[in-house]
Amino acid sequence: MRQIFILTILLATNPILFAQKLPKFIQERIEFCDANFSDNQAIQLRKELNELEDYFVKKGLLTDKAGKSYRAVYERIAKENDLNFEIDTTFELLAALEFEVYTGCFYKVLSPEQLSELTFKDQEAAERIAEGYEGDVTPGIVAQRIIDNLTVDDFKLEFYKVSSLLTFYRIAHPAPTLDFGLLEFSKNMDSNIKTIEIVLNENNSIKIGNSTMSLDEAKQRVFQFLLTDPNKKGVELSVSRDASYESYMELIEMLNSVYSELNKKFDNVAKNIIINEPK
Repeated sequence: MRQIFILTILLATNPILFAQKLPKFIQERIEFCDANFSDNQAIQLRKELNELEDYFVKKGLLTDKAGKSYRAVYERIAKENDLNFEIDTTFELLAALEFEVYTGCFYKVLSPEQLSELTFKDQEAAERIAEGYEGDVTPGIVAQRIIDNLTVDDFKLEFYKVSSLLTFYRIAHPAPTLDFGLLEFSKNMDSNIKTIEIVLNENNSIKIGNSTMSLDEAKQRVFQFLLTDPNKKGVELSVSRDASYESYMELIEMLNSVYSELNKKFDNVAKNIIINEPK
């Protein structure tokens, strides 16, 4: 999340927007958004974000639409290390768009005037928010960085309101029943597939067997397990109901990354994955 946050500010504040040559990584992001996020979708997302803001006010997450109300939610996340707020309605485009698209391309919903409100001060704040993390990065840590580097006046800007709405949506939204391109199967079925079980606990820690490990360590363990005869092996993912959506999605993204790497070594590796019902 924080990398996308700083990238979007770079898109809005970098002097390359004034006819200079774009750095490659920014040019690639613009090309990605042009290819994957249409102008009509941007209009629809703007509409849904307005509805999402109204919904948050109605449900009491936001006191009102003032900047200080947005900052107060970050203070809550920093204190609780999560956002214990359940969204009980559906926003069609937000639910359908991939995470990378709606978080990486949301700048397209902002007008040139709204983007021009950002300055290099905002870019510097984004860099401070993103720099120097040690150990696991949690919603609480990132929220505290945001509080430390953005004022109440900053949250009056439409950019910060839009990015905050998307952040609150992602953290608060319950783990969805979505098609992640993963082949699900049941142990009750007649199958010779051997699985490795990953458990995401209520405190967002990852366990494989009796070992608690980081996301990178879990990725390496899963990759090594699947590397030998991957089509006859699989992954079983068990998630606590109290685990955050952020951590859940990071695990899903990690598994997709593992299978992407396996497909570079083997042809047509089956994604044999069980996602158990939350406990």
